[in-house]
Amino acid sequence: MKLHRAAAVALMGWYLMVPPYDLSKALVDDAAPLSKWTIEDSFGSVDECRERIIADYSRAKAAERGFEEYDRKQRELAKKGDRTAQQWVRDDANTPPPKNLSYTGTLAPRDPDVVPGICISTDDPRLKEK
Repeated sequence: MKLHRAAAVALMGWYLMVPPYDLSKALVDDAAPLSKWTIEDSFGSVDECRERIIADYSRAKAAERGFEEYDRKQRELAKKGDRTAQQWVRDDANTPPPKNLSYTGTLAPRDPDVVPGICISTDDPRLKEK
């Protein structure tokens, strides 16, 4: 490999990118050009980037499980007469359920409640599109 080619390969990295989204409308615009997506982080290899996606997804699911456990305990306490827990249950009953996210493009999320990220090479020409 020539020296200038080796230098170019060494400079290449990876971005973890997420599409534009509006959680108030439960809309993910994954059809937007990559130049409109947000760079969440950068990595030296695609494997590091993919590991981050997996870790972020795992954290989101762990948080969801933690909330479900807290909710279950509050409901148990409410049945036993705990006033704070009873207020929690009343507040929860008056809160509309979250909307599932809808997508404008073809990105297939693993989970309808998690905005997905993708790994894109830092030299991808689509990043320069207007």
